[in-house]
Amino acid sequence: MPYRRIGMGLFAAASLLFAAPSSRAEMCFVALLDGAQAGTPSPGTGVGHFLLNDDETALTYKITFSGLGSTETASHIHSDAEGGAALKNTGTGATKIGEWTSADTVPLTPARVADLRAGLLYHNIHSANFPAGEIRGQILPAPCEEQCFEASIDGQMTGTPGTGFAKLALNHTETELAYWIEFSGLTATETAAHIHNRAEAGAAVRTLGTGSPKSGVWKWNDAVPLTGARVKNLKTGMMYVNIHTSAFPTGEIDGDIFPGSCQPQCYAAFLDGTQAGTGSLATGQGYFHLSHAHNRIAFDVTTSGVMGETGAHIHSDSEGGGVVRNIGTGMSKSGQWDYDDASPLSMTRVIALKAGALYVNVHTTSFPGGEIRGQMNPIVCGTTAVDDAPRATALLRNYPNPFNPATTIAFALAAPAHVRLDVFAVSGAHVATLIDGPREAGYGEAVWNGVDAGGRPVASGVYFYRLTTAGFTATHRMVLLK
Repeated sequence: MPYRRIGMGLFAAASLLFAAPSSRAEMCFVALLDGAQAGTPSPGTGVGHFLLNDDETALTYKITFSGLGSTETASHIHSDAEGGAALKNTGTGATKIGEWTSADTVPLTPARVADLRAGLLYHNIHSANFPAGEIRGQILPAPCEEQCFEASIDGQMTGTPGTGFAKLALNHTETELAYWIEFSGLTATETAAHIHNRAEAGAAVRTLGTGSPKSGVWKWNDAVPLTGARVKNLKTGMMYVNIHTSAFPTGEIDGDIFPGSCQPQCYAAFLDGTQAGTGSLATGQGYFHLSHAHNRIAFDVTTSGVMGETGAHIHSDSEGGGVVRNIGTGMSKSGQWDYDDASPLSMTRVIALKAGALYVNVHTTSFPGGEIRGQMNPIVCGTTAVDDAPRATALLRNYPNPFNPATTIAFALAAPAHVRLDVFAVSGAHVATLIDGPREAGYGEAVWNGVDAGGRPVASGVYFYRLTTAGFTATHRMVLLK
């Protein structure tokens, strides 16, 4: 499936959506492991991805490595703040997937979360030759990245007219795969639906349930887990969606899952007293970004002229006008609404959003039922003016990703700045400098064609690109596939 370039207007909208969240959100981290950080001559390297949940009680991780000079004996998350003590045993093996929680024997405490945020935790892989650690890497904050996939579903193999689509998103640690699937036109009653894996002889590896739409999250610790091997199969096009019916028990319509662009759906709400029936002169506006797999909404709501605010919420006409998400108080409210929140972004609520049944309501002492409100309606992503200066400097995702032979790296500057954009290997070695000079405020981009500073093609694999300006540094991951 071809990759789709996301327009710069969307990037402008994204800078609105993700500025200064008022509610706590997931945080992501990356560790690049090597012998230099461990004080050894080891040629081994590794990379770890870590995701801290929004209530800061669980740190999920996926760590991979290769090239050790001797047999691995153990691995841990250690703390510089606690004298290098080993806090979490991450086991042995080339791929380590797991979770460190506040309920563990050695718990993830608020103090340890603070140390994590401060860059005081590191991952260490011990070996027979280097019992104290052969390779290690500091765990540092990084942007949360997701990899997106799509499937076009049809009855080509059975000669039936049914069609559908699937949107899937793999999270930062590659431990959760969120999905949203819609279809229509079956010739018989649906009996089952699955994700199948050709690498496992076509076995059904994820049950999807019946009905349209279907949504859910496939996790690393499910009864039939999303393993590292299955993630690799997903990335290499070995998986497909299959919908079974009474007429076609082995599958009436299906579609292969391929990498795709993380294309969102965008919504806006314009709030006033007329919609609330109050006659208030106060106003407001909200922008909402529904993620590719429909498992998260990022929001940014601002108001003007509101006095005595007591609360603000997203309400649902489909649930009797009830509150479905508290968005806080103040002139500016931003954050994200997730599928696993206490009041979740459920499939029925996504359906309500698409049907125009959600609205934003701002309550005050004068109007407890709501002084201003506005319905959330779809807009074309990118309707924010592209020549407006971004509200925050940001490094955006490259596209396409994975890529071959070239990829475009985009960024946003809130003010004029000297910009340096570099590419690094997993080992931390510098590969190329794409930009090193002054840039005006706004949106910019650079193209990397998979060559190093000497113009030599580099090998397939994972690379990192880093944007540095005065007071700002951010790093994202990209994958070159040849």
